[in-house]
Amino acid sequence: MKRSQRIILLALLLASLLPATSFAETSSLFPHRKQKPAFYLKLYYYTPSYNYIGSLRSDFSEGAFRFFSHTTIGAGYRIPIWRSLYIQPEIHYGIATNWDEAAQKTTFFGRVIHAFNIRDYNYFDIPLYIGLRWQPITLFAARAYAGPLVQFSLSNKQFGLVGQYSLTCGAGLDLFNFISFDIGYRVGMQELTFLEETSIYFLSASFKL
Repeated sequence: MKRSQRIILLALLLASLLPATSFAETSSLFPHRKQKPAFYLKLYYYTPSYNYIGSLRSDFSEGAFRFFSHTTIGAGYRIPIWRSLYIQPEIHYGIATNWDEAAQKTTFFGRVIHAFNIRDYNYFDIPLYIGLRWQPITLFAARAYAGPLVQFSLSNKQFGLVGQYSLTCGAGLDLFNFISFDIGYRVGMQELTFLEETSIYFLSASFKL
């Protein structure tokens, strides 16, 4: 998993450089802007394979439902800690189902309803991010973050942990103090060891509530 290690190292390097850049820019060009707590509605898209470019092309070419089959929806709450530092717990909902069978229906909503009705189980992704946020002007901010993620399943009214935990890292932009876009990387972990064949990329869009 050397590639995973390089990606994680690059993300941590970005996170370490961000506060230094933030301090230099804000002290010389802009006044310091205090962060405020914020609640976000979030939509995640996970690539179905490590080949993120091929995955995106395939999903877009096959239509909205195939793209939808690799998404989760949820919420996050950003909590300022000190200056540019923040923590952000989140929870996201998704379903495990036979997407290929559902895709045989004729309409998008018909496919979604069928996928939900035949689902094997529900699952919840619960990450806890620790991040740094740089806001040089009111309408723009950049972020870098990382943190652990656990996944729980809900089947037959029974909760259970799905596999091991994951390590997630990412970078994002906040625009107009309302909408955010993120790109990131997620890999399964067992203690401090990367798990083979578990790494995926994600894109997300967030809307401030």
